[in-house]
Amino acid sequence: MIKTTLSSNVSHKISIELKSSILKYVDVFKVSVSGITKDVYKKYHRGGNIQTVLKNISEFVMLRDELNTKTKIVWVFGRNLYNINDRYYSPPNSV
Repeated sequence: MIKTTLSSNVSHKISIELKSSILKYVDVFKVSVSGITKDVYKKYHRGGNIQTVLKNISEFVMLRDELNTKTKIVWVFGRNLYNINDRYYSPPNSV
C-alpha cells in the first residue's frame, strides 16, 4: 500500500473544497509552524497571521471528524532563533 503525505504551513485562506480533498486523499497531513506568538510568527512569515494558521488547523480537525476520514494531522513545531526559549506548544485541538 502506498501512503501519501502532504506538508503545509496553512498560512493562507484555504477553501473548504481543497480541505475536503486533502482529507479524502492524503494519509498524513503535516502542519509546520515556526512560531506560535504573533511576534515570532511575523519574523518568519512576512504579512502572515498566526490566527489564520490556527483557524485553518482547527477547521481541518473539525472537517476530518465530520467527514470521518482517517487522515493523521501532525503538528510540526519548528525551533528557531526567536522561539528557542519558548516551551513546546501543543496544538489547539487534539489532532
